[in-house]
Amino acid sequence: MLYQHIVYTLAILSFLLVSFCKPPTLPNPYRKVYQTSPTSKAENYKLAPNWTDRIHPLEGIHLKYARRMNEIDKFREVPQPSKRTEEMRKEVLALSKTFTPKIQELINKHVYGIYFCEQLGSTGLTGYIFSKGKPAGGFVILDTNMINKPANDWISDKENTVFKKSESYSLRMEIEYEKSNTPLNTMRYIFLHELGHILGVVREDTPKVLASEPSMLLISVKGG
Repeated sequence: MLYQHIVYTLAILSFLLVSFCKPPTLPNPYRKVYQTSPTSKAENYKLAPNWTDRIHPLEGIHLKYARRMNEIDKFREVPQPSKRTEEMRKEVLALSKTFTPKIQELINKHVYGIYFCEQLGSTGLTGYIFSKGKPAGGFVILDTNMINKPANDWISDKENTVFKKSESYSLRMEIEYEKSNTPLNTMRYIFLHELGHILGVVREDTPKVLASEPSMLLISVKGG
């Protein structure tokens, strides 16, 4: 009897622990955007054969997307089209020459566009694109004022944002050797970061972006 009583008591305690210690379920704040934004529909894109020709200023539906994402994330910045998009075309072409054929193939297949802006509030932002209800690829938004910095300056400025400014100390990070500490490698770093988000969703290696469960919150669409 004592044994049965102990087992019964432990079962009740386990139930109470699971019931009261379970974290609250939070809605996925991005789900509605992915479901309703025209940027998420593959049929709204006419793709150039090569990804280096899919360069655009941030306008129209993609501008609305970026602004809505900033509202959700409570960013004060209001994204604007970049005045340097034509200049960025040359930078993207130079960037493409640093990638292996396999990387080029993945970008060609899954990156539907690269959009340049200002006042993004971060360095990069990813959007996802669906075809027949399944993730097919995505697009990348980059802030031209952020990627205009040498790589080590960019990453140092980015990481310092979480600390109070002080005259007695500062944080300095290095992700490139001095000879390769260039704005092009800043773009390379953040573009590959955003590409990773896209591939993770397409291959379903990360939580589904249309899920209503809080596991979705493990995916950050913002980069830097």
